[in-house]
Amino acid sequence: MDVGTVNAPRLNKVTSLTFILATGPEQSDLPRIVALARAAQRRRVATTLFAMHRGVLSLASDDERTTALHHANCDLIGCATSADQFGVDLAALGAAVGSQDDHARLVAGATRVLAFT
Repeated sequence: MDVGTVNAPRLNKVTSLTFILATGPEQSDLPRIVALARAAQRRRVATTLFAMHRGVLSLASDDERTTALHHANCDLIGCATSADQFGVDLAALGAAVGSQDDHARLVAGATRVLAFT
């Protein structure tokens, strides 16, 4: 996927982009999110990723891409309930511990939301 060719004029009004990640590592969505976060960073668009359900496993299973998200200045938030369910240490990933209240706040406040479900 070449996200570097995204039409920049369309993104002029986008100031924040939230990614919702609910898929596990077997779906390979994390590389797509990293590419999109990097493209957003180049355009000075703030990014946040909210990981829930098996999405917390995706973060935990891919140190390289989780680090890449940090380098792209993407804020990481993980659902505490999902992390507990799957035994994921969010703090070790550099992710804030969140809840579905955070999920709702992010969706309501973002200019654009991309959900990987």
